[in-house]
Amino acid sequence: WFNYNMKLLASTDDAFTMILARGRARARALRAAMDAKAEGLIPDISPELIREYETRLQGEIWDPNTGNISDSMLAQARGEVTLTKDLTGFGRGLNQLFSKYPQTKPFYMFARTGINGLELTMKHAPGFNFLVSELNDIARATPDTLDTVAKYGIQTAADLKAAKDLQMGRLYMGSAVMFMASQKYLNGELTGNGPSDVRLRRVWEAGGWKPRSIKLGGIWVSHESLEPFTSILSGLADLGDNMETIGPDAVEKGILSHALALSKGMITKTYLQGLTGLTDLFGNNPKKLERI
Repeated sequence: WFNYNMKLLASTDDAFTMILARGRARARALRAAMDAKAEGLIPDISPELIREYETRLQGEIWDPNTGNISDSMLAQARGEVTLTKDLTGFGRGLNQLFSKYPQTKPFYMFARTGINGLELTMKHAPGFNFLVSELNDIARATPDTLDTVAKYGIQTAADLKAAKDLQMGRLYMGSAVMFMASQKYLNGELTGNGPSDVRLRRVWEAGGWKPRSIKLGGIWVSHESLEPFTSILSGLADLGDNMETIGPDAVEKGILSHALALSKGMITKTYLQGLTGLTDLFGNNPKKLERI
């Protein structure tokens, strides 16, 4: 009973791994069959032939006895979907910092999950996605320079094409979500975390305002579970909610506090919520400092 949540998360990761593995096997099987037909090795492509190729390739993708993944691109995708990719650069240093100084643990216990979740969100956010080094590396790579993207599991020209298509699809999805979210907010049907002024936010709440919600079919529902787009929705609504106070007032109150107010939509996830307490240290609210 005490470990049920960890076991549930582990089983969910295994389920997603199997779905990804089947998809990877089907993609490689279809590509292998098309290459064989182009070379004249087979007369035609049929569903039975695809299943035969898929069964044959499954052994090259993962070991059914141990469950270990041998396909590098699948291993990369699994780490991204389950938020368990190994950290590099600044994220790795941050994780080591939290591990080295126990007094920071109450603020941030799971650095790897949080940073991977934030990176996944940024991959879908137009403009912010260019801050992810993986996107830039794949965008610049060519079939002749695969060594620069080998760390992402890309080993062939077909893998590179698939990675580029995936990035383009994410950009289109993120752009569509941002456009629709803008329309929703202008129509008064999308909310974020509200204004940074606590008193004003309480007035809104007294009037029936609900944070981090979207109106669908005349009903207000929370959009916090719509990963990875909830951060985009919250951030966009926060920009509108704080539009008036961001002006000249930002100089007086401090640019940092307003930057944190706008980025609050990025840290309201469960695995990033500890950062809220850490960022409260920058403020001058005695009650928050006392709580911390």
